[in-house]
Amino acid sequence: MAQKGGILGKATELAGTVLLVSFWYIVNIGLMLSNKWLISETGFHSSTVLTLLHMVTSTAASGVMVVAGWVPYKPLTRALAWKVFALAASFTVSVATW
Repeated sequence: MAQKGGILGKATELAGTVLLVSFWYIVNIGLMLSNKWLISETGFHSSTVLTLLHMVTSTAASGVMVVAGWVPYKPLTRALAWKVFALAASFTVSVATW
């Protein structure tokens, strides 16, 4: 049997990472295609609402993945909170002014 930190453990960890990143890409491509369809075919032109729906969906999916144990929980420290705030502020400005 391989030890926890052995080759088998590293391969399993790599496979899990590849699976999660692939899932993330597939979901985001689906969201992008549905946004394109909404904007071009239905006349829905509120990019802010689409961004809000995307963020809510991403937050919910992240919560499910943490609760299911697929990704580790990372506590929100003050330093991390400032990084998240800076990212959120820049993203909000880019969406609201575009």
